[in-house]
Amino acid sequence: MKFSRFFKHPVFTSIAIGIVVGAGAPPSIPIWAKFFIPKTTYSDVDHRGYDVQADFSTVVKNVRWDRLKVASLDFENWKKMGATGVNEMIIVERYSTDHLLVWVHMSASGASSKHFYDVWVFDEISGPGTFGNTFQLVHPTKTYKDSKGRTLPDSPAFSFMQGSWYLQSRPGNEAAIRYFVDATVASGIPSFLVGPIASRSMARSIRDLIEALAKSAQVR
Repeated sequence: MKFSRFFKHPVFTSIAIGIVVGAGAPPSIPIWAKFFIPKTTYSDVDHRGYDVQADFSTVVKNVRWDRLKVASLDFENWKKMGATGVNEMIIVERYSTDHLLVWVHMSASGASSKHFYDVWVFDEISGPGTFGNTFQLVHPTKTYKDSKGRTLPDSPAFSFMQGSWYLQSRPGNEAAIRYFVDATVASGIPSFLVGPIASRSMARSIRDLIEALAKSAQVR
């Protein structure tokens, strides 16, 4: 994969970094999601300076499609499912059934990030048995608190992050998954040290997350 800001493609102009949370129309689903169907496991993580991209696709077996869809949006239970790097996730706003604001506390390789994602959900985006979502790092102007009344901090370890999920049901209790994320790490550490570490951590976290979701959706 040649390194490029794939998400700077015109189809993403509606989710520019300065979007107003909770306003406007949903972003376009990535163009690849409508046509790309992974046949085998594929993983590619690239970095240049502080910029990191990850593209991962696989086919999971022995899963129930309905459970997989639910698990992919059950953010508040991802940690219990076994998603490494996820310390806590809280849905702080439900603007609609397909538009959410999620607070995330994640950590990897000694670094921690507490930030907010603007999430749009797309059901049947390219026909029956297809599903996906986009997520975007945003900075809400409103203050949010957890169930104990503690203020949820907006202290991301990234200056930029956005990505997408795409899931497709297949015969025989199988599902194809593609996950893409594009991020810029905000760090005072030299980029030649940050890039490789961030790449390895991101690749491991993505694989662990997909495995955790597939396990929770297994046919019983």
